[in-house]
This record gives sequence, C-alpha cells and structure tokens, in this order.
Amino acid sequence: MIRSLKKTRYALLLLPFFQLSYANLTIETAQTIQGTKPRLSDELESSLINTGELKPLFGLIFNNRTYYNDEEIAQISIPINDAFSHLITPAMIKQPDANEYFDRDGDKLSFLTTVDEIEMQWYFTDENGKDKEFTPEEGQTFCSLAAKGKSAPYKVKLSADLILFSEHGDPDFNTYPNDVIDNKPSATFTILKDVGVCYAKPSLKPGVPSGDKGQWVPKKGFKIQSGIDSTRNFPTTGFFGAQFDLILFDTNLYSDYQWYVKQGSDLVTVIKDTQTNIPTVMFNGPDAKDPGKAWEHVMGGSGKGYPVVIEGKNTKTGKTTQYAFTIRQWFDVWKQNIVKGKLEAEVGKVSDVVQACESKSGYYRVSRTEDISNAIETVDGKGRPKDVKFTREIGSLISEWGDVDQKSYPGSFGPQRNGAVNKRFYVFSTDFDDGDPEDGKYCDIHLDNGTFHCRNKEKEHKNAVCASFKP
Repeated sequence: MIRSLKKTRYALLLLPFFQLSYANLTIETAQTIQGTKPRLSDELESSLINTGELKPLFGLIFNNRTYYNDEEIAQISIPINDAFSHLITPAMIKQPDANEYFDRDGDKLSFLTTVDEIEMQWYFTDENGKDKEFTPEEGQTFCSLAAKGKSAPYKVKLSADLILFSEHGDPDFNTYPNDVIDNKPSATFTILKDVGVCYAKPSLKPGVPSGDKGQWVPKKGFKIQSGIDSTRNFPTTGFFGAQFDLILFDTNLYSDYQWYVKQGSDLVTVIKDTQTNIPTVMFNGPDAKDPGKAWEHVMGGSGKGYPVVIEGKNTKTGKTTQYAFTIRQWFDVWKQNIVKGKLEAEVGKVSDVVQACESKSGYYRVSRTEDISNAIETVDGKGRPKDVKFTREIGSLISEWGDVDQKSYPGSFGPQRNGAVNKRFYVFSTDFDDGDPEDGKYCDIHLDNGTFHCRNKEKEHKNAVCASFKP
C-alpha cells in the first residue's frame, strides 16, 4: 500500500511586546493512492473464466523433479507395475512470468500463493469414456487397476484458491476466485494414456532372484520400465532365436488384438499363439541370422542401437498399444552342428572360440563379463576365487534372457535342454588372470543354474557366444 507521508515542520515566530518566543509544531498526514488490483494475464483469466483451468502454473513432482503444464507432464515416465499412490505429488504453484502477470499501475509482482494445500484428485475412465473419481489404494499399480476394469486414461486434477500479491499498490493483492471469476483455479493432467503391455516375458529359468533394480518378477518376467524411453525396456541384447511374450493386464483382451512390427522388422517379427492369442516377439527377421547385417543394424549408424516398436491394435475399439525397446548389442553362435535334424552346441578350446568369433562379418569377440551377465567375480577371505550367481535384470545377455537352450529359444546359440556340459560358457574377464598364456583370463558361466566363477589352471573345453562390439 502506497502511503504519502508528508511531514511539515512550521516555525511560528511569536513577537509579543514583552517577550520573543518560538514554538515548533509537527503535522503528519497519511494519504492512500487507490489503484487497480494486480491480476493474471488476460489469457490466463480467460481460461479461468471459461474452464477454471490454469495449467501453466500447476505442476507435479515425480522422482524429485518438478513438471509444469501439459508438455512437461507428458514426459513423465510412469512405471505401470509399481505402486503409484506416493509417486506423484502436487508441486508448488509456479510463479507467473512477465507475460502471465498484469498490473495497470505498473506495480511489480511480489508472489502467487495458495490459500490452503493443493488438492489432488485421481480419475480413471469408465466404459462410457467418462472420468470417474477414485482414491489409489496402498500398493496399487496401473496394471492391477486396469485389471479391475478401471481403465486408462488416468488423470489427476489439481485445485486450490490463490492469492496474487504485488510489491506495492493499493490494493496490493487479488484472489482467485473473486467477484469476477467464480471458478476455483485448477488443472487436469493426463498421467497415463494407456496401460497395454504390463510384462515382457522371456524364459523364467533359471530360478535366480531379481537384481537390486527390482525389474524382474520371477513368475511374470520383466516389468515395463518406460512408455517413453525405449532404451530402458527389456531387452537391450539380441540374438537369432531369441523370443519373449507380451503380457497384457487382462488375459481376456488377447483375442481382441492384432499385432505387427511397426519398426525394426529387419531383425524382429511378431506372431500370435493360435490357442492363447498371446503375442510373441521373435528375433528371426530376414537379417537376424546374418551376423554382418545384424552388426550393421545394431552397432553401425548412429551408434545408439536398433529401436524396435511392436504395436497392437484392438479390433473392437480401434485403439492401439505399443511396446518399444532398443537393442544395443548383438550376439552370435560360435559353432554349431546339426545332428539328427537338431542343432547341437559345440565345445572347444579358447583359441578356437576366439578365432571363430573374430572371423565373423562385422566385429565380434568372445563375450566379456559385462556383456553376458551382471555377476562379478569375488574372492573369499583367503583370496581364493568364489562362485557367484547372476541375477535377472536388464542390461546383459544372460541376465536378460536366462537359460538359453533350444527349447526356450529354438534356433539360437543355446544347446539342447539337457546338455549340461554345453551350458558352460567361456567369459573373458579383464580382472582375472591365472598366468596361463592361453586361457588365463577366461572364466565361465553356467546357463542352467546361474553360477559364474573363475578357476585357476582350468583346461575344460567349453561353449561360448560371440558378442558384437564397436572398434
């Protein structure tokens, strides 16, 4: 509030005939200059009058990051298989910029705030396409919510009474709602447009636990990590014969979908089981069996990997759902034979395996520790090598695909299911060296039980898989 404080000091000179005296009198007056209320811009106030929406200034907090307006919130990658009730919270009201604030008297913005806490209401979409309020239950996921018939899109509505202050002026504040605007300021944001695929399911064997990242559910497969960033989803590795199922939130929906490869058909195809209607993504595209062409697709070009998009269209509703992933490394068999019409894995000495991998078209070498699993060699209290097991998580070959054999992945580099010896694979380790000039830096991993170890002076012939790399 502007007050004009005027102080005038008057000296009155009194000149009586018998005496000269002085007196001081201080007079103080206060005056208020009446102006106009500060307010939001015409555009924002028009939106408030017509819809009650104030989207540019409301926002959400997700993973300790703040998002405002539709464009930013559309980039939130919501995990559909994690409990979401505490994942998303209202952000503080965003302060208007110069284009969102107006004061006829030229008074500067002080701040915008809420009267009380911002209210947040969740909505699902019913069978008639109408928004219905709900309160998330503890532990509830979007997949479990959809399975109960509470369908996407899922939205949140934020609302609060607001007060806008200017630095000076009289009046120096405005409220929303007010005598001109009846609507309570709010913003409704779409959090998730579709649920669709909930799990990507490769072989569930061996029965090793999930890694620390919590990406793996033992009886279901890998959780979908992101509907926006395909590089976060399973798989990141590929090989001819690899395959996995797409698991929807409702088994009754499988028959309603037709599936196709929208991007990535050089290496990948998709089929639907004739009995269960479950879609299976298969790495058997026209270039998948050619290591040179596969290398070009995955390792060449931009160097950012090979993006794949699988799309399913609901034949009843016309809606589509997608599952996207990016292959960043390709693997190929070192040697196989056909015995009685079946592919049989070969074992050999290190030098033979190294030569076979290096002679392939493109750039391949014997798989290194970080290529094949997340298991890291450790030692016991006496400094002796200690057996460890890999866990299931996204990012390396066996940690992603598990026990690779001909039953789970027909036509792949894997041995027959009962070929225990052939399931022991050479792994090159930069951290291990037993002094042997030929195979002193090679450890081994057992596909059937998850064991990884490095043993001194070991001469046992093993299987192997060749890993692509960029020189």
